[in-house]
Parts: sequence; structure tokens; C-alpha cells
Amino acid sequence: MLRLFLLAAAGFILLPLGGCLGGKSELNGSDGGDGSGGGVGVPIGPDDDAEVDRTACGGALTSVPERVATEVSADWLYASGTHAFWADQETGRVQEVDLCTGEIRVVAQFEFLTDLAQDGATLLATGTKDGVVGAFRYDNLRDEVVLLSELRRSGQVAAANGRVFVLLEQDTADPESPYGEPHFDLLEVLPDGPVLLHVVEARAPMTSTSLVGASAAGVYVRQDFDCGCNAGLTLYPSDGTDSKGITDSAGSRSIAVQGDRMFLASDLDPQGFGESVVDIVSVPIEDGESKVLFGRDEALTRDVYQIAADERSVCIKPIRTAPRCIDQTSGELRSLSAESNTDSSSLIAMGDGVVAWVSRTETTAELWAAVP
Repeated sequence: MLRLFLLAAAGFILLPLGGCLGGKSELNGSDGGDGSGGGVGVPIGPDDDAEVDRTACGGALTSVPERVATEVSADWLYASGTHAFWADQETGRVQEVDLCTGEIRVVAQFEFLTDLAQDGATLLATGTKDGVVGAFRYDNLRDEVVLLSELRRSGQVAAANGRVFVLLEQDTADPESPYGEPHFDLLEVLPDGPVLLHVVEARAPMTSTSLVGASAAGVYVRQDFDCGCNAGLTLYPSDGTDSKGITDSAGSRSIAVQGDRMFLASDLDPQGFGESVVDIVSVPIEDGESKVLFGRDEALTRDVYQIAADERSVCIKPIRTAPRCIDQTSGELRSLSAESNTDSSSLIAMGDGVVAWVSRTETTAELWAAVP
């Protein structure tokens, strides 16, 4: 979702840019609910499906998870190729790790980092750098950070197909709003400055408005309301036409775009505040029918806040468990066991045939990688 950045002093950020990744920053909490079994695929072990090549980095990475970095302080994680990038909001540091060698370096440093997103081999970020509040771009291929535009205030960022969007809270609440809450301006960042595309209105008492991601169709926003309802995603088209709700997106907190489809962790039977056990759903970018890639399962798809994908696999990182990857063709679910597989992190990202994730406990925070 997400994102540029500086990395300064120690720390790590992960993921190489290039695949379809995981979402924005770490999300907290669960909606509650028990859910019921109903997985479509069958969990398989890392040695099954032997005809599939599960190696990368000349054999340095396999289906057996490898610890790539320790003492990782990450609020965002992205991947490209066989590199991972992670960023820490508190320090404003953006770091890169070579998943093949484990070599780590700082690529950007902000005085304050608001948000981070990815578009191919490019990271986008909003925050304050060198005293300037604005939107920034880190080009992984050129290894440079550039200012795209100054902003009146920092906000959330998303990008797709070379277009960069920011969501900024308006300076004052709408005097005609019955809820007394501010609207949000959805802007496209252009060379001559940001241009207003949409106003995201406060349609009910809200607890949060989140810029979830972007695709060729436009920008996806989630609004959480102070009511007994399960929020879905709204698409704000990049051509400025009217917004519309996304079918089967209730409960989704991130998206993973791959080709002409995107993948969601959704509650297909939304009631009240929704369930914490979700379905993994494939939704067309343009009009068309969604399909369940893996059905909700109490043991396998509980507390999924991040999702990542490449051409072959869709991967999730439920809270308190190891990552799981679903084969898009067979629907089989592969669990990636790691040395530490009970943790509080949901950060996951995919690069070129590799998946990276953060495992966090009370005493450790580590970056792991494997071939799904």
C-alpha cells in the first residue's frame, strides 16, 4: 500500500519490489467471531508437489524458511525480485535486504514517515524529509529518492501503473455534515503538483478511513464506522467517475493486485461487525464474477490482515501462525513452518517467486523468506 524511503541506522525493512505484495502498515485487532470450517484446498507440506521448482537465489532459498534478518523493526514490508524492503515509522528509516545474501542497507531516512506503498520496482512514501512535507519516490533500480510534490500535510499513499495517489484529511470539518467529521481529499500527484480526483465523504460517524491500495481501475478506500456493520472497500476510479462498492470485500483490510485480478481476505457472510475467520477471494479488476480461492477455515484463515500474490501463489500471514500460500491453479494450501511460528505480526510480501514475512514475539522480531 503503500511508501518510499529512507533508511537510516539499523533496522530493517523488507522485500524486493516487483511482485504483487502485501498491504499497507501493520493492522491491529480482530473483529471477533468464531467462524466455521470450510476450506476448499487441502493443506500440504513443503515437500509435496515435487514437480514444482521451489528454489531461488541459485538454491540459497527453498521451500524451507530461512531467517534473513534479526532485530527487524517494521511497520511496512514490500518485496521486488529477490529483495525486500521494510520501514519503521518511529525512526523514519527504510531498509533493503538481499534475500539471497542477507546483506542489509538503509535506502532512505525521513524525519517523519507517514505511509509507504509500492508500484513495481518503486517505493512511494509520504512524510517529512529534509524539512519538506510531501510525496516521495524511491527508485530501486536507480537507487535514489526524489521529491514528487510538496503537500499541505502528510497523508496516506497508494500507487499503480506509474500513477501516485494520496489521501489527505481536509483542514476543517464540513459544516453541513451531520457528523461533524472532516472529509478527505483523494489527490493524484502530478509533476506540476497534486490534483483533486475525489472527495471521500464522512457518511456516518467514522472510526477510521484507510487508503488500502490501487490498481489500474483506481484507488480502494475502507471506512470503518461507529456502528454494528462490517466495512467493505469502495473504488474511487482514477478517471474521476463515480465511486462504487467492491463486491465480496466486506472485512477486507488489504489487497494484492496481480494482472487483471486482485485478491482479498473477505467475510462472505457479513453479520454485525463481521467474523475474524475469512475467505480468500479472487475479484476481477474490472466487472466480472469473484471466486473463492480458499474457503474460510477456523484453523487456517483466522485473523488475516495482510495478503500478497504473484502469478502462481497467494500468500497470507495470519496472526499467531506461520504463513500459508495457496496455489492459484490447484487451490492447495501450503503451510510454511518456521522456527518461530506463533507471533503477533501479519506483515508479508512477495517478490519474484519468493515470499518474505516478519515474525514477531515479545523478545524477537525477525525477517524470514522461502519459496512458496
